[in-house]
Amino acid sequence: MTGSAHPWWCSPADCELREPVGGVHLSRAAHLESDHTGLVVTVQVAQGRRIKGYPRSGREFVSLAIRFPDYGPEHPPEEYNFSLDGELARAVGWMLLRAGRP
Repeated sequence: MTGSAHPWWCSPADCELREPVGGVHLSRAAHLESDHTGLVVTVQVAQGRRIKGYPRSGREFVSLAIRFPDYGPEHPPEEYNFSLDGELARAVGWMLLRAGRP
């Protein structure tokens, strides 16, 4: 990521790079909702700014959000967010493909 150039996958409508703090390039979000449980999964590609002194900064990663619906007063809605590097995202994808086979 050099200057203000956007990666090919960055969505201008979703990009937050120009935010004063913590801005990141963002792809369009892909959302899936389970008809059986109401669980919602959202995936985006993201990339933050490079930060001097932090060699791992500025790399692309996969943002994975899993949202549980409101199941009642004892089980309110909850969302969990994960950041996966490309290698881990691919490995998890393969694991899910294998586990989901009938």
